[in-house]
Amino acid sequence: PRPDTKGELNVTGELTIGRVDALQAVRVYGAGSDDLNDVYLRAIIHGDIVFQSADGKVVYHNGEAWCIGEALHGSQCYLKPHEDEATLPFAGFEVRDGDHPPPLLEPVDG
Repeated sequence: PRPDTKGELNVTGELTIGRVDALQAVRVYGAGSDDLNDVYLRAIIHGDIVFQSADGKVVYHNGEAWCIGEALHGSQCYLKPHEDEATLPFAGFEVRDGDHPPPLLEPVDG
């Protein structure tokens, strides 16, 4: 069987995806919508694990994709189609209502 890891590494050794239950916080950076660049702490809202910034912006799974936006189930500035809500991709987000370029994410200590 495959060993249990906290994330997957790409060929350069950078994390490309992380298990939500192993992440304390993520940093969103490089977004064209600068107000979304921040540290988001893991939280539970309405029974779902999300990552929330100090000013209420969220990284959340909507059932089909990971979203980065101003509010839970509100405007989706950036979206990454990804059916597995247990893992969070750190790259590959698409611009929706946000500005180019889309952000990258990285794990950080909460």
